[in-house]
Amino acid sequence: MEARDRGRTSKPNFISDLGAMRAALANLFDVRHIIVHEIPNESPYIIQDIEIFMKSAKEFVDAVDEEVETKLHGKYPLTQLEMNIFAQTKADRADADLQRVLLLLDARKQDRALWKGQAAWEEYRRLHAEYCSRINDPSPGSIAPMIYHEEFETITLARVKQLHMYLNGEDTELP
Repeated sequence: MEARDRGRTSKPNFISDLGAMRAALANLFDVRHIIVHEIPNESPYIIQDIEIFMKSAKEFVDAVDEEVETKLHGKYPLTQLEMNIFAQTKADRADADLQRVLLLLDARKQDRALWKGQAAWEEYRRLHAEYCSRINDPSPGSIAPMIYHEEFETITLARVKQLHMYLNGEDTELP
């Protein structure tokens, strides 16, 4: 279980010793002050301190990154690859919702008109998402998969809403 899931009193997994990290960083700031402002004749640190300073600074930065990511931004994708994967996950979830609604309408898959229309609609969905994203162009760009899956999800959610209206017997005529 990650630290943020256990509550505010625990330290993140990447801080090996919180007290030691604090002490090392305090020492690092003291050394920095001496070097910058006092211009000493002798070194205010020993060579072995450098490894401790670096380790403690890394642990601190990792902890801050974790807090910023978790508290300010949440666990959202930050790279294009992560955004593409996230969009595909959402599109897959919408498609699974669609399949559940279809089975509620015709669990035995005996309504040929429904399933034939659904197959045609799925072809339309695919082609429309390809058109909007230009994913099949010679150089579609790294964002094309995200655009494809976002369009796929949007169209699918509209279809789910439409089929829910049929399922609930609501009037589907336009005003």
